[in-house]
Amino acid sequence: MKLNLSQQDKEKVVSLLNNMKEAEDADQLLNFYLNNSHRNDKKEIEKYKKQGLSTVEAYQQLIRLSVPKEYKEYYDELLSKGFLGKVDKVDAKSLEKNPYFIFLKSLALKNQKKLYFNLEYMPYEAFLKEEKKANKADELIDQSVLGYFEDTFNFPSIEKDGVTWMSLIPHEINTMEDAIKEARGKVITYGLGLGYFAYMAALKNEVSKVTIIEKDKEIISFYKKAILPFIPFKNKIEIREEDAFLFNEQTREFSYDYLFVDLYHNEEDALEMYLLLKKREKVARKASYWIEDSILIYLRRHLSELLSEELEGADESYFVDVDEESYSDLIINSLHRHLNNKEINSYQDIRNLLSFESLKDIAKSIIIE
Repeated sequence: MKLNLSQQDKEKVVSLLNNMKEAEDADQLLNFYLNNSHRNDKKEIEKYKKQGLSTVEAYQQLIRLSVPKEYKEYYDELLSKGFLGKVDKVDAKSLEKNPYFIFLKSLALKNQKKLYFNLEYMPYEAFLKEEKKANKADELIDQSVLGYFEDTFNFPSIEKDGVTWMSLIPHEINTMEDAIKEARGKVITYGLGLGYFAYMAALKNEVSKVTIIEKDKEIISFYKKAILPFIPFKNKIEIREEDAFLFNEQTREFSYDYLFVDLYHNEEDALEMYLLLKKREKVARKASYWIEDSILIYLRRHLSELLSEELEGADESYFVDVDEESYSDLIINSLHRHLNNKEINSYQDIRNLLSFESLKDIAKSIIIE
């Protein structure tokens, strides 16, 4: 990039990038807690609440206990800056009224093969509730949102060889809500899973048909035998055994009204697929991607790292050698080449570059190599 910044703007950019890095670090510290067993935290939460702490403050204490000793001081600093303060109670009754929850529960009660409601969140067991949200202080600063139930909450799952194969958790329901609201006309979705999006979209009067593209024969077979035949409006749902990327390349433009992509587990394994699909986003008149905001935030973290390196004076030689096994290095180097002639003349130019709209445009045109 051609960085033509005044000293004042450069200082503002450095401050912004530092804040963004701290938000990323806060996520990493939060993962120490989420990735370790915390299923029996109810007693600890109640203990802290008896000491006068709020529920959010009680969780902050538990998260701190999970953080390695060498990071505790840094955790306290991030907490004081408001990076670790979003914890919401989840309304179990509203989820239990969800049409697909009700439908799957009726199948489970009929002893449908492999379909159970035996997975559970324990009382006060924290989990990722929804997509990352912008910090109140700055829309470019993101933070994770945790959720919890006050009582045990069971959710549907499918077992294969005695282990969980697929499940439908509150995070997925919350993060598909907007796409379901938007779906209209002829809808196509890449990826089947437990069939939540297809069911909820087909349920709408505004949707005439839902086509599912899925390449896993076993998932398709299970769905066709155990779920699809019992859907009251099954004639609105079509499933095709195809590779989504080949289908995306070969299908005539605007064959559908709405596309929803759900082929990945999280933003990290989504990014490569997202960048491929954004190159030809013409199968439907409107396309959306599961957890797109989180994917864009993940891409933005690579871009902010590139900006930091270039502000520190990294020249072309810095970007010659790349660890071919590191996709993150490939992304940063590809961003460097893609934006090599981009002129940045102000702090506002940096903010515009890091915006979601800018990142979507970059995703459509960047070549990863």
